[in-house]
Amino acid sequence: MDVADFEAADAGTRSMLLRLSGPGRPQRSGSTLIVQSPAGARQIAALPGSEVVQGGHWRAAFPIDRAVFDAASRYTLVTGDGVPLSPGQPRTRRTAPGPARRPARAPDDRARRLERQLVQIRRENERLAGALEAEQAERAATESDLGERVAALRALEERMAQAEASREALDRKVAALQLSAAEEAAAREALLTDLDEDPVQF
Repeated sequence: MDVADFEAADAGTRSMLLRLSGPGRPQRSGSTLIVQSPAGARQIAALPGSEVVQGGHWRAAFPIDRAVFDAASRYTLVTGDGVPLSPGQPRTRRTAPGPARRPARAPDDRARRLERQLVQIRRENERLAGALEAEQAERAATESDLGERVAALRALEERMAQAEASREALDRKVAALQLSAAEEAAAREALLTDLDEDPVQF
């Protein structure tokens, strides 16, 4: 198995979509893309339903945050079989479509109309497929961001609980010191009272 094509396409304001394809047929699905950047390595799973094998060729799509994509220095594709592959750097997808392919000869006007309709249907299908992949990538990026925020919130709650426990322990220590001081003052007062009632004779 090998990577023959590696492209990056916009998938919203905060996301990119990385598409990889090539000859081969992995025994198992579940490929992942490891992205190396100055912040460290990040492992990305393929979009659900994007990893398919057809006609002896494999393809998959991976959502990635735009900030991570901009900082990425190296990519490693790990197939479902556990085989690492180096796809190189992705090329930017061309947004402008090429000219429509026309038949050399059209037998009649009806055939030309059908050909135009078929081209329009294919373009619409491609547009819808791209929009669906972009939406899935945006959703995956949002879910990842939400997970990180939930983890940060839980860590903050744990720190607050620890601070509350420390405060309660300090309050108990202060109360104990106050009680000890009160008992000491009472004992001193009792001693002074005893001395007043029974003065020592010299």
